[in-house]
Amino acid sequence: MGKGMVHPAPQVSLIARPCYTHQMNAASEPPLPPDWVRELRARGWVRPLLALLDALEPLGPLGAGALWIAQPALGTLISRRVLADIAEALETPEGIETLRCALQDEERRG
Repeated sequence: MGKGMVHPAPQVSLIARPCYTHQMNAASEPPLPPDWVRELRARGWVRPLLALLDALEPLGPLGAGALWIAQPALGTLISRRVLADIAEALETPEGIETLRCALQDEERRG
């Protein structure tokens, strides 16, 4: 590539960002999770989803594929960005851990 060309910043989903916990620095608060994670807490779904995530973690990539396939239909009920965030998180063990951390952090805030 020629000199002076600017590379665009890669797009990072909200859920695939690194997981920050209270242990990293007690003086600083972890970043706020996406709005949909806070909405799950408000509806009381965090604990059931954490249990489901623990039980189905080995099937994460399969679940991600199912979400990608169902996204056009589910997109009429749920934000497509939320579905994409969850599907991206389920594709890798690191993404699943980040999702788990976001849910656990939100549970602690509640």
